[in-house]
Amino acid sequence: MTVSTSQFATTNFLVPAGGTTHAVGFQGGFTAQPFLIDWRQFTVDAFPFQPQGVYVDNTAGTTPLTITIQPIGYNLIVAAGTSAARSFPAPNGQTCTIIGDPAATTNSVIFVDYPVFERG
Repeated sequence: MTVSTSQFATTNFLVPAGGTTHAVGFQGGFTAQPFLIDWRQFTVDAFPFQPQGVYVDNTAGTTPLTITIQPIGYNLIVAAGTSAARSFPAPNGQTCTIIGDPAATTNSVIFVDYPVFERG
């Protein structure tokens, strides 16, 4: 499994002009072996990164891509060949796993620290 990680600032109309939102992205091939993310390892502007939404591109996948927020067991499932935007309970100090299609090497999962308008 080859997955790259990036952190970056974002602009979002839900945040006042003086505010900043952030994103942590993962791109690559996710397999049946869960890819673990421990949110405690990410800090942005000296504060813990606490995602509340995610953008997922699984258009190259032939199987669903599943994100599981632990320890609450909250699942986000994005069907094969689709993309989606979803909000979820903020994982304050929690972890998550991603399971996907090993043949799809271009999947993209971008977590953001604001609620998103759901689609897909």
